[in-house]
Amino acid sequence: MTRLTVPAGTYYDVLLKIDLDKSFGRNNANDFFGLPGSITYGVTHADWSARHVGTLQDMEFDANTGAPGNTYVLKSTNAKPWGVIIPAVNLLLAD
Repeated sequence: MTRLTVPAGTYYDVLLKIDLDKSFGRNNANDFFGLPGSITYGVTHADWSARHVGTLQDMEFDANTGAPGNTYVLKSTNAKPWGVIIPAVNLLLAD
């Protein structure tokens, strides 16, 4: 099971989306994510998302070196990843 812990909490069944740029060769980020050598493009961006929450973490990588750049991390949320609907919200949806 894939999990990610950020300041907003620990989330399970996290989806990781990795962007590759064919203009650049492999870089350190390829190794960081454990990508096989058959992937010859460089990692430029990664986004971790959780169901019912959205983006948990978003990172940019230098296309030449793979060094981490700007990073966004979710610090707090009132979203309930386990699918619980707040009664007041449920009433609004019923209208």
